[in-house]
Amino acid sequence: ITTVPLKSPDGVVELVLEVQRDITDELEQKLEQKTQALKRDLAKLIHEDKMIALGKLVASAVHEINNPLSGIHALARLMRRQLEEGLSAADLDQFKYYLQLIDTESARCSTIVSNLLSFARQQKLERRSFDVNGVIQNVVMLSRHRMELQDVTLSLELQEKLPEIDGDPGQIQQCFINLVFNALEAMPEGGRLTIRSAFDQRRREVRVEVEDSGVGIPKELLSQIFEPFFSTKTQDKGVGLGLSVVYGIVKEHRGSIYVKSEVGQGACFIVRFPTTSETSDKVQES
Repeated sequence: ITTVPLKSPDGVVELVLEVQRDITDELEQKLEQKTQALKRDLAKLIHEDKMIALGKLVASAVHEINNPLSGIHALARLMRRQLEEGLSAADLDQFKYYLQLIDTESARCSTIVSNLLSFARQQKLERRSFDVNGVIQNVVMLSRHRMELQDVTLSLELQEKLPEIDGDPGQIQQCFINLVFNALEAMPEGGRLTIRSAFDQRRREVRVEVEDSGVGIPKELLSQIFEPFFSTKTQDKGVGLGLSVVYGIVKEHRGSIYVKSEVGQGACFIVRFPTTSETSDKVQES
């Protein structure tokens, strides 16, 4: 609404001209454009952070893949040597054992590579119901070697038969990978990493905790850690995208995240996701 006073020659306001314009559609259009722009920015941020996380995963996975490949190579050379010297009945039994080891180790390599390829693949948001525990197991498999290199002990406390949540499992996997990497970087000299999952019946939410025994976060910084490009690490350790991306993914899935921490006492990141009504009802019945 725009109003303009109309004055007489002696300066007295005699009339007021009022112009009204309905801007409802215009506001809705601008709001929709802004929402779409924010979603595009979030998608770009998620993809950039995924490439950073992928680089860290590949660096760790190369070592994890190299170990079984070295074992497979050694077994193959041993089997060839025994074939050249001639086989006895005992050698055949030993061959069966060797082949079982080769099958197990090669399958592990294949699984690691498949998970890396799946994580690296850029996909649109694909919402479906899935089990959070399965995603956590994949994250653990991809990052276990780095835990071993840093002398970090892993404790998994996963509640069985969790209700499924609705969302994109690829983005949730990236969310947990970031939280695990964040925990490992807080324990450069080793420590203990605990990952818990549970179903909160009162809230009808799946709760996941990632807790470390690292250096902790100062109280005055707790309110800033989810801001883009904020980082408590030195410049060569990263650009501070990880936790802001985690926050964006969690909010995109209608969840919540918060952290409890004290300096020298480690940190615990707690993530909550709403469950689908059908699966949560089944869990309550069981």
